[in-house]
Amino acid sequence: YFQPSVSFAQKGFKIEIMNNFKRNVDALLAEVDLGLLLKFGDERLGRGVFLSIAPYFTYGFGGKTKETVLNPIEEDYNVEKEIQTFEYCNRSDLGFKLGIGYDFSKHWEVAVNYTFGMNKIVNTDNYKWKAWNLQLVYFF
Repeated sequence: YFQPSVSFAQKGFKIEIMNNFKRNVDALLAEVDLGLLLKFGDERLGRGVFLSIAPYFTYGFGGKTKETVLNPIEEDYNVEKEIQTFEYCNRSDLGFKLGIGYDFSKHWEVAVNYTFGMNKIVNTDNYKWKAWNLQLVYFF
């Protein structure tokens, strides 16, 4: 089965580098998934287990980051400042999700996914978006 979707997500992370800085990053994203599902179960009732793989594309449109300098010789030592997340983070990400779930009916499903981001969050570091996701879905 092919199951495309558009969703809005909030992702975030915390990082602390001793004697340098700490950041609390919050990002708001729009995400497009192109899901491929392998379903096992009763098609007439719309029930059963499914496995999924979904390439995705995200685009960041907002978010705030709190940053604190932890270097005692810096002028703004231990001062927290708030900046826009995408001033230094990449707005777009491309990756894929692997998941397993269960269809309760033709309208409801529950799933667990693991997201593998392939683009760097920041060009200067090798951090990528990776996350577990639990979702409850209603189909119109």
